[in-house]
Amino acid sequence: MELTERQRQLLDYLARAGEARLSEAAQALGAGEAGLKDLLTRLKARGLVESTSRRTWRLTGEGLRALKGFGKKASSLGALPAWTSLLTLLPTPEYRALLRLTLAVAYLRQKAPSLGPMPWLGAYGPPGTGKSTVGEVALALVGGRFFDVRAMTPGEALGRRRQTSGGGWEVEPPATLQGPITVLDELGEAPPELQRALFALVNDRPTVRIEGQELPHRAAIYATWNPEAREVPLPEGAKRRGLLLNTAPYARTLHKAFLREGVGERVREFLEAAPTPWIDLAALPSPSLEGIDPGPLREALYGLLTPRGKGEVPLGALRPLSVAYKALFFPENEAALVEAAYDMALLLASRPGLLLPGWEKTMHALRKDLPLEEPSPPEGERGYRGRMEERGRRKRLLARINRLLKELYRYRALTREEEEARAELRGRAEVLLEELDREGTPLEALEKDGEALSRDMEDLLGRVRHRLEEGRARLLEEAKALKAQAQEAYNLAQRLRSLALRDPEAGMEELEKRGMVRRVAPEALPAPEKDQGEAIIRALSGVVGAALALGGRPEGWGMVARAAFPQVFEPQRRPPSSWEFRGQRVSNPQSFLTGMAQSLEKWAQDLSRRAEALRMQARGTG
Repeated sequence: MELTERQRQLLDYLARAGEARLSEAAQALGAGEAGLKDLLTRLKARGLVESTSRRTWRLTGEGLRALKGFGKKASSLGALPAWTSLLTLLPTPEYRALLRLTLAVAYLRQKAPSLGPMPWLGAYGPPGTGKSTVGEVALALVGGRFFDVRAMTPGEALGRRRQTSGGGWEVEPPATLQGPITVLDELGEAPPELQRALFALVNDRPTVRIEGQELPHRAAIYATWNPEAREVPLPEGAKRRGLLLNTAPYARTLHKAFLREGVGERVREFLEAAPTPWIDLAALPSPSLEGIDPGPLREALYGLLTPRGKGEVPLGALRPLSVAYKALFFPENEAALVEAAYDMALLLASRPGLLLPGWEKTMHALRKDLPLEEPSPPEGERGYRGRMEERGRRKRLLARINRLLKELYRYRALTREEEEARAELRGRAEVLLEELDREGTPLEALEKDGEALSRDMEDLLGRVRHRLEEGRARLLEEAKALKAQAQEAYNLAQRLRSLALRDPEAGMEELEKRGMVRRVAPEALPAPEKDQGEAIIRALSGVVGAALALGGRPEGWGMVARAAFPQVFEPQRRPPSSWEFRGQRVSNPQSFLTGMAQSLEKWAQDLSRRAEALRMQARGTG
């Protein structure tokens, strides 16, 4: 997508500023507001920029893609034009702080693993608050692996044993230790044995000891879990080695951003506009400790902690984190120190009981001229959670009643009594649904009415299903019987065709067995007329035989005997069979059998069609 120089300047400014008002952009670019607004409108039509509810303008993922080649020679994330735009998409300062801290630990694990304690990172809270999105953003920026712990095994988490060439054993380094970032999503859903294996990764040292073998730890660990679903049994000292964000105090803001406004989708679109990773940590300069003195800030932060907070906060990580902030985000020493300390404080403030009241004023007094963000105000966690829970109960009851109503009206073949009962239940359901839409109605009474209505609807559904299932079974049984008759008729037709050619008599006997034709008895047939020519021939044969016998030839006596006693030497011929079909004599059995086979085939086809119609009817009934 080709851009003019003026369009490129505007997009580059929005990428670096994150978002800006029209007046701010006009002042920065030295342009008139009217012309700039027209340019922004045309860029918005092309999907390169978008306006926000705060009357500001910001870059989209398509706009970032149109800039082409950003960050190829960047020496840090802070130098990327799109870095500020990406941070602006995250809805709270706490999430921006969590992302910076995760990237800082990843840089330290890769470039200076022995510089100092390196905490693990995590976010826990209600579902739908974007905890996993922060991990996905970090992976897109510097690389790493995303693990859904519900599908992991202990071997994947901590490596597998393999045999060496000398016959010994060693542990194969797992992918979870390679980095730069390892995201462990839904940690609370993992089985207990896998949780124990994963907690071996939660340490601040440069190595991990697994089965007596020291393995290098080069990954920043970022974990998410929902404590409401299942509490994660953190091992002793794990919280002291980690920096964790509790999303519950900001749940309303996060739900609105991620569930209603689609922040997660916009973030992913923005990330897809650039090649991943955005920056190669291995190509960045090595950390420099010069000018980094966290002593005063660490002492001030320590003074803001409660007794409980002093035992759960990794203050020793402030110095290495400041070094990483200097390399990644803020090239000035003072800015890196203050920003790292303030980001740590933002995460600590999300967990009740760790910081003293008024910590914000103290931290802002230390910032000097740095533009630190204001922390998000807590939203009254219990009240909001109660309202969300009540809303969820109303939605579940509403969905259940609607589902049962839809199921009831799926059946059409109802009796009159069933239709009357369905209409009565629908009236009750409409009254209940109307009450559920009113926020002030007592939920407990509605739930009782809903339970009674659900039982009555399920009872009616059960009766309808039972009746229809009986009808369906009857139809299927009739279809099965018709199909069997059709098969028998077809088999008989094929047999008759074969016998019509080879043995018509056997074919007629087959029909006789089934009662389809009747054999006519020989006595009922008219007596055959005597053949005079046959008697003359027999007499002449006797005379010839006598002459031969008198001439001394013995065969003559045989001819005389056969002529004198024909019934002895000639077997009595069986009279031919005769058959009747529906009172009509069958004159040609072969033609009759062929015609009968054709009729049986047509009958078989008709039976098959009727059986299929019954099966279709049964399917519609079910």
